[in-house]
Amino acid sequence: MKRLLLLSLVGLTACVAEQPASTKKSLSYQEPPQAPSGRLSAKTLENLTSPEILIQNARIMTATDQGTTKGDILLRDGKIMKVGDRLKVSASTQTIDAEGKYVTPGIIDTHSHIGVYPMPGVKAHSDGNEAIRAQTADVWAEHSFWPQDPGLWRALVSGVTTIQVLPGSANLIGGRGVTLHTVPETAVEAMKFPGAPQGLKMACGENPKRVYSDKGGPATRMGNYAGYRKYFQEAFEYGEAWRRYERDLAHWRDEDKKEDPPTAPKRNHAYDTLVAAMKGEVMVHIHCYRADEMSLMLDLARDFKFKVRSFHHALEGYKIASRLAAEGVSISTWADWWGFKMEAFDGIPYNAAMSHAKGVKSIIHSDSAEDIRFLNLEAAKALTAGRSLGLEMNDDDAIKWITQYPAWALGIDQYVGTIEEGKIADLVLWDDHPFSAYAKTEKVFVKGQIVFDRITEKAPQSDFETGIRNYGLADRGSQDEAKVGPGIPTIEASPSLNPATLPQNSFVLVGATVFDGEQLREDSSVWVENGRIKSVGASVEAGLQVPRIKAVGKIVTPGLIEVQSQLGTVLVEMESQAKDHTAHADMSPGFHVIDGFDPYSIRIPIAREHGISSAIVKPVGGMISGQGFSVDLRSSMASIEDSQSYLFAQINHRNGNRGTFWLKIREAFEDAELYSQQMSFLKMRPMSTHLSLSPIHLEALVRVMKAEMPLVLEAHRLSDILGALRFRKEMHDKGYKIELILAGAEESWLASKQLAAAQVPVIITPTQQMPRTLNQLRVRDDLATLLQEAGVPFVISTNDMNVRRLRQQAGRAVAYGLPYENALKSITADAARYFKLDDRGSLSVGLRADLVVWSGDPLEPQSYVEALWIAGQLQQPGHRQRQLARSYLDAPVSH
Repeated sequence: MKRLLLLSLVGLTACVAEQPASTKKSLSYQEPPQAPSGRLSAKTLENLTSPEILIQNARIMTATDQGTTKGDILLRDGKIMKVGDRLKVSASTQTIDAEGKYVTPGIIDTHSHIGVYPMPGVKAHSDGNEAIRAQTADVWAEHSFWPQDPGLWRALVSGVTTIQVLPGSANLIGGRGVTLHTVPETAVEAMKFPGAPQGLKMACGENPKRVYSDKGGPATRMGNYAGYRKYFQEAFEYGEAWRRYERDLAHWRDEDKKEDPPTAPKRNHAYDTLVAAMKGEVMVHIHCYRADEMSLMLDLARDFKFKVRSFHHALEGYKIASRLAAEGVSISTWADWWGFKMEAFDGIPYNAAMSHAKGVKSIIHSDSAEDIRFLNLEAAKALTAGRSLGLEMNDDDAIKWITQYPAWALGIDQYVGTIEEGKIADLVLWDDHPFSAYAKTEKVFVKGQIVFDRITEKAPQSDFETGIRNYGLADRGSQDEAKVGPGIPTIEASPSLNPATLPQNSFVLVGATVFDGEQLREDSSVWVENGRIKSVGASVEAGLQVPRIKAVGKIVTPGLIEVQSQLGTVLVEMESQAKDHTAHADMSPGFHVIDGFDPYSIRIPIAREHGISSAIVKPVGGMISGQGFSVDLRSSMASIEDSQSYLFAQINHRNGNRGTFWLKIREAFEDAELYSQQMSFLKMRPMSTHLSLSPIHLEALVRVMKAEMPLVLEAHRLSDILGALRFRKEMHDKGYKIELILAGAEESWLASKQLAAAQVPVIITPTQQMPRTLNQLRVRDDLATLLQEAGVPFVISTNDMNVRRLRQQAGRAVAYGLPYENALKSITADAARYFKLDDRGSLSVGLRADLVVWSGDPLEPQSYVEALWIAGQLQQPGHRQRQLARSYLDAPVSH
């Protein structure tokens, strides 16, 4: 079939109809419009200017085969002039002492929608997909790009100096991307990376099917593939018509212009893009998840003689890594995203490392205004996952995943991506190892200029935030020095525990550093008897018959608690039959999400692998979403036997305005008050009154009013938080001591006095402190620190399907000033306290033994769980993702 296709390319060339030549004998000739080039930046790399700067005594992660060295870097005229030791410079040279600090190349993100799907996320800003037809190769992302996106400067100060901005993935062929430096300017042209080729965005799989199935197609994957063939075939024929025209034009000129000039074909900008891709002038980037579809796209590329530069997302890249390596195709993927739709179901956190081991250029990308802010930590997580499978790789390999390899994928590796003499001086100075949870950028250099300096708070800011964000970087709180954790663990610091040999129910962990729920205790032991904590201290008096586990060099904590999850109620986020977490109604206080809970969900052992032993599972949607519940993660029905309940609600605009929300809330609670006062009468004659809700819903509200069930209310902006406190006071004044917990609460720092006085806990997500909506504008990275200093009780949560990131959230808070022990408390003891889990959350005597042994600091991405007990029962490691990895892995497996 493929031979027939190639033969048809030759045959169809002869059939291309050209416009008839003019019958008028005229020797005049007008040059036709030119096809757009794939290299459009008007700027060049010549005549760059920047002051002479010497960075001294740094640990330099070169992202080359040289690895990490100690030395100096001299910058001048936008370039890296010299890398060496004890470099000599003039007295006028600006010198930066980087002793104890790290320098890396600027981070490069191959997949960003910053500027085309900017913050805040309102419809007016949605410019990333021209979703009117399946093929829009004529659109360019740069023509939608908004340089004032608040996400842009946040990426820059996070160490990202270059991004490829792409159209979205609704279309089979979505259009051209653009490579930019992340220094905000007033117009996109000034941000273009000099000499960078454009990219072509294509997409496989579910997205084009979903968008166009009711718009004339494609509606199937075979329809997708037929579309690719059609468009490239037509573009090939178009290119051939232009080739013949140019041949005939040259012949006409050689013949002294005696006849009329040939007539140029009609210009088609979509086909110009595809012709440029087939010529290698535009680099092809394809959104594709499944291995079978990537294989098909490689076949398509071979048939039409274009080169795939990178498969994006590529969650099944590990399945075809050998072919990808052989064909020189990179993958741009995530560290741990998976399962949000069916084509992502076989995503595994080992993908980047396993593909790297087979010779693929693995790249960690963001596709997210949130993840772009810590691509360094995403690379560290992917590295840890690879090591857990026994793959031999190190920091110098992983740094290439966010520097050298993405530079290659964007066709700019001759300019950036490594620290080498002669390259553009796009560099990042880190205050700690960039793979540490606590590392932050101290300075960022673009073309040799210091564009961000944390010490002087030199940073760009979006015009959009002028007059709104007037409090600087807001990244440390008022503490002079944050109390950080033990740091990145030393590889093989102590032998890993073997879960197959560990006891359960009764045992002693000996010689560990123990976090007991309040403080760290060094060289301590934990005695567990019959599934409960018997004793914690420097020595315990357990009998010799109690098994001992040597835990020297390990850290022991209570099991982690995620307070906002959909574990067991959502398997695949975009599939209706895999979701049981919503009642699809505005007011559903009687809805019990526990009725749809699956304790055997494959997501649960994945959560356990990251130290999570308990969770609060919540419903979503509407104004009052329904009742959530507590669960431990033992993968059995016993996990919900002693479950607590919580009523979840949210202030939103999908159901009208804020006034409508509070009107309906007050109406519902007033009816619940009436119902509680006349319950027996109303049960006998329910039709005799006009209540807003049925008895099953009102009974749930009565439980909230009696403080038998907390009300968890999602509120973001300051006025909503104050409104929630007013409602609480109204209820208290009536004698109903409702227990209120606020979720989201990005602007809670502005109400810290009121929250502290009321002792109302808030649930926060440190990585999400961005102006994502118009209700979350006054955000700050040091939110947890400010709340802690003000005495506001709080809990840290992922508020995400991907609950394995819980410890990463806590680490983020520590990086921005929260004391280490407070961060651990926020995901253990405090979470248990505010959600009424009185039997867990700490290692206090008598509590059930939910505890974790870590290889090192739990908040560091390079640490991992060595053993986990829930109620004294040892949880065996392993889950579907590890099984998938092993089935495609040749390397030995460890821990």
